[in-house]
Amino acid sequence: MSTRRQFLQNAGYGLVLAGSHGLFVTKVRADVAGSGPVPIETLPTTHGLSRADDPAARGPRPAWPLPDGWKFALPAAGRRGPISFNVLNDVAAAADQATAGEAVAQMQFDMRKVLGAWGSSAVSLIKDGSGNVVDVIYWIFGGGHGDIGYDGVCAWRAATGRFDVMLRPTKWNVSPTLDPDHGENIAGRPDSQHPYQNIHGLDSDEPNGPALVQLRGSAVGQGAALSGWAHRFDANTRQWTRFGSNPGMPHTTPAVASAFIKDRVRKRFVRYPSDNYTLYDIIDYSQSTSAWLAQNQRAGRIGNWSDTSMPCGIHDPARDLYLAGYWMTGTGLHAVPAADPSSPFVRLTEIGTVPTNVVGTGLQYRSATDQFILVDSATQPPTRIYVLTPPSSNPLSNPWTWTTRNFIGPVSAFSNVSGGSWYNRWQYVALLDALIVCPAADAPMECWKL
Repeated sequence: MSTRRQFLQNAGYGLVLAGSHGLFVTKVRADVAGSGPVPIETLPTTHGLSRADDPAARGPRPAWPLPDGWKFALPAAGRRGPISFNVLNDVAAAADQATAGEAVAQMQFDMRKVLGAWGSSAVSLIKDGSGNVVDVIYWIFGGGHGDIGYDGVCAWRAATGRFDVMLRPTKWNVSPTLDPDHGENIAGRPDSQHPYQNIHGLDSDEPNGPALVQLRGSAVGQGAALSGWAHRFDANTRQWTRFGSNPGMPHTTPAVASAFIKDRVRKRFVRYPSDNYTLYDIIDYSQSTSAWLAQNQRAGRIGNWSDTSMPCGIHDPARDLYLAGYWMTGTGLHAVPAADPSSPFVRLTEIGTVPTNVVGTGLQYRSATDQFILVDSATQPPTRIYVLTPPSSNPLSNPWTWTTRNFIGPVSAFSNVSGGSWYNRWQYVALLDALIVCPAADAPMECWKL
């Protein structure tokens, strides 16, 4: 049996048959509540699911709990499975080769660096006038330093189940950045760079959304410059613009891997640098011309953070806390009240199966259970998640409890290009109650159904 057939069959898509025009998938859903197994369709496929771009090839649409028009099926709870009709490498051939100046084979080889060279991802929800989610955009933007000069933007979209080029690159080869202060070769458009944890998504019902926001340039271009200027990529116009009226300060400090926190309630981004000092900054994302505001915490950050720590941050909406940290050398999780972000960090008490050797992989908030989830990226390929349950009261003093949860299904195709076991590419989508990730440039989009 071929690798692809085995992958699909292990993923729970039923019997996978080989035909003269490709693989045929008899998909069966056993996770539709109250219905038992539901036969879905038997269709040609190229990367694990039916051909979304060929209506004539599709059979009757099944009844599954996804927005109308979405053609992929979710794996059962506790399983991993593919949810895309193509792979990221496929979009390389769609890029402007004449301008980019590379052969398709080389571009496909380099897409792995666009995805994972010190890379992160972000998600934007697209909603209709009634507030219903009609699309999910999983953003991919990266490159920089000596890895790749790609300055385009890619994405996976749930409405089509496909990877796509949102903005074609002007180049692929690494080169110095002409304007390192703004991190740009073309005015208003960020050059290739390592995103670390510095990117976030804005939803369509948020100010300046739907958009990808790059909050700080790190390892910008071949010279590995730093830039404090933020940029916004509009999902509708597919154009970059500078975001804010000034650079984040101090953008010339060595600490490049800051913990960025999106506070949807207050419409702001908060940046805590990965150092042990007091300076941090805030920008209001409800206005495109707002300025980064330099702030000072009332005590230095604790935890022996450094540039290699890769701390991640998240807003805890239930307790209204900013959480930041990483799990290496006993440093763990810290918190400050979101209403008073200048408060000193409080080291939270963590009990249970506390994560170890997890660096730069961010917590995701699961609103359905009021818990946080964290992929165990210390083991490659990953097989489980950590689950963090907050205390019922006094969260700054009472213990937070860690447990683990294993997943089954095909082996995760997650590939870490940079050489470490981290980076915040897993994103939680509440509508799916699942983690989604582009695991590798030559693998389908992956879903971990909770």
